[in-house]
Parts: sequence; C-alpha cells; structure tokens
Amino acid sequence: MTMKIYETRRAILKQLINEKFEASQTKFAAKVDKQPDYISRCLSGKKNIGEEIAREFEEKTALPEGFLDGRANTPVLTPEEAEWLALRRNLTTELRAVVFKMGNSLIEPEGNGGDAPKAAAK
Repeated sequence: MTMKIYETRRAILKQLINEKFEASQTKFAAKVDKQPDYISRCLSGKKNIGEEIAREFEEKTALPEGFLDGRANTPVLTPEEAEWLALRRNLTTELRAVVFKMGNSLIEPEGNGGDAPKAAAK
C-alpha cells in the first residue's frame, strides 16, 4: 500500500470529523467504538489507516465502501446547495436546530396534498 492512500484516508477522515462530528475526535471515537487516543494517532499520521480499519469506520458511520479512499460516488452539489452548506458550517449547534425546525415547518405533512410548500404566514 502506498503512502498516498494513507494520506488520502487521513485527509478525508479529518474532513468527516470536522463536518459530521462537530470537529470532535471524541464523538467520532464513540461512534466507531475506539479510544480517542487511537483516533488522534490516526489523524496525526502516527498510525496508518489501513484497509480493514477504513472499512470499519465507513460501516460504523454509514458511509459507502471506499469513501475514505476517495473513490465513493458522492453527489454533485448545486451552487445553491454548496453555499447553504458553507453557511451551515458556521452556525452553532443551537442555531442549526432552529433553522432545521424552521425548514421543516415550511413543508406540509405527508397526506396533505403532496410536497408543496405552505403559504407563508403574514
């Protein structure tokens, strides 16, 4: 195995932890049933992320096989979606929850005529 695959896995894992686990190695470690120190060593390069552990991390975080290798199919975002995600990353956890609730309140419940948005209250 070349060093490039280890570097790729480490970079993608860092991004995953930052984006999906609030930049918390401890939260990620709990999700994959590893000690935080183990995750720290993987991220620092002291421990290479081999094939077996990469697949284990993907399975336990419900990611497609090969995601950490950079070979999984990922959706292409529209510019609007990319802008929204960039803005969302800067929100606190509390504000994310408020925005999520607001977005859900704009969609009619199932069985009420489809997915048409509700009219805004005046």
